[in-house]
Amino acid sequence: ATLLYVTLAIAPAIWYNILTEFLLFSLKFSPAVKAIVKDTKRNPKRTQRKVKYQMPEIDINVKKIGNGKYASR
Repeated sequence: ATLLYVTLAIAPAIWYNILTEFLLFSLKFSPAVKAIVKDTKRNPKRTQRKVKYQMPEIDINVKKIGNGKYASR
């Protein structure tokens, strides 16, 4: 935006208005086309694996003590 202002001495807001008017009123768009969307079956285990890979690993610093209980470090 700064380059346009320096070279053409036009404020960026004016360029934004010009581009917006061009995109909204000069371009011709076709009407929407209906598409058939199939409901896909999802494997729950695969979904769990994907979530597990995307979640960050958090080290909770827990140590198991002799009687089977957990204690914080």
